[in-house]
Amino acid sequence: MRKLSLLAVLVVLGAVVAACAAPFTEKEEPTPTPVPTPIVPEKPVYEVKRGEVVDSVDFLCRVAPVREQELFFKMNGRVSKVYVEKGDMVKAGDILAELEAESLVNQLEQARVDLEKAQLALEQARAEHERRLEDARRNLELARARLQKAQEEQRYTIAQAEVRLKQAEAEVQEARAALQKAQLDYADAVNDPNRSGPALEAYRAAQLQYELALAKLDVAKMDLERAQAGVDPAIVRAVEDAQREVQILEQGVDPSLEKNVEAAKLRMDSLASQLDAARIVAPFDGQVTGVLVFEGREAQAYKPVIVVAEPGNYELSCDLTSSVLQRLAEGMQARIVFSDSPGEQLVGKVRRLPYPYGGGGISGQAEQQDKSTRISIEDTKGRKLEPGQLAKVNVVIERKDNVLYLPPQAIRTFEGRRFVVVQEPDGRQRRVDVRVGIQDAAQDRVEIVEGLEEGMVVIGP
Repeated sequence: MRKLSLLAVLVVLGAVVAACAAPFTEKEEPTPTPVPTPIVPEKPVYEVKRGEVVDSVDFLCRVAPVREQELFFKMNGRVSKVYVEKGDMVKAGDILAELEAESLVNQLEQARVDLEKAQLALEQARAEHERRLEDARRNLELARARLQKAQEEQRYTIAQAEVRLKQAEAEVQEARAALQKAQLDYADAVNDPNRSGPALEAYRAAQLQYELALAKLDVAKMDLERAQAGVDPAIVRAVEDAQREVQILEQGVDPSLEKNVEAAKLRMDSLASQLDAARIVAPFDGQVTGVLVFEGREAQAYKPVIVVAEPGNYELSCDLTSSVLQRLAEGMQARIVFSDSPGEQLVGKVRRLPYPYGGGGISGQAEQQDKSTRISIEDTKGRKLEPGQLAKVNVVIERKDNVLYLPPQAIRTFEGRRFVVVQEPDGRQRRVDVRVGIQDAAQDRVEIVEGLEEGMVVIGP
């Protein structure tokens, strides 16, 4: 066994030595695969032409009633009654559905009673006030009449006193003159026994008469002073009191009574508004086209649950993006093609755009905004319209005749710069900047405003 193992090792070593001693042979290079000549695709060539370019937009719409409104409750609650079904005809003001609001109904009835009481109290107060005001005015007239009479009597008394005063003054003057004469006569007769006695008697009588005249003059003066002092103050006070009473009454009834009526009205209006919020009422005569509310179910405020439409009068309703709405204007003409009759074209008009793109957008309910675009149909050509029918609408934004145009793929853009590659007759190529106008997507045309001439050849990218 040892000899066999040694022999095996020698055989292996010999094989290794033989391999190392073998002459080196160079490895052959592989034959290269020939590279095919690339096929250069021929670039498209376009000619600048002259013709019509129409800028228009296309969008889809559905047939909808011209007058249609989604209705909703204005408060959350449980539905108590639903009075209509889909297809029912309704009149304006009809209650279509209502929430459970028994408490509101009771409060509203109590508020109505309170208002009637407040109004009755105010009416009674006004009637009593009118009666008192009439009496006060009558009393004022009587007081003024008494004052006027007293003033007339005063004027008459003053006049009479003035007359008596003048008479008294005249009598004083006469008495003074008689006294002076009697005094002189007595002085002349004092030494004559036959004349002195009678002269003395005459002098004494004249002196007495003069004193009486002075006394009457004093009385006349006092009478005039009393007459000029004025009428009875009590009469004047009666007029002033009557005037004050009239002024107070002319200010009206107790303001608190009117405030009570106003407060009762406000409370009743508030409760009535809350009750209205719990009811859905038909806004106009029409047909119920949708009912999504059920008795006993919870209803969410301002979520549409009933739709009412005016039957027989239809148009197209479209939900458009802002990019399309910005290009439209109310009054633009429209071409309409229904999906079930592609060969028939109707004419219409953009009747309404939603706010802020047009004058529409807010429906009868201030809380509900209608964002649809409405297209009227000028002549249905006898076609029967049904809500929900699909139609394609084309609106021409701008139309230009006899203008230069190219297909959009012929125009290149780089960093905001628009240009084309023009093929010269001699085979050379050059870049030319262009200014474009409107684009006709239907005919694959772009208006060339500046940079090219008719007949030029443009090489596409």
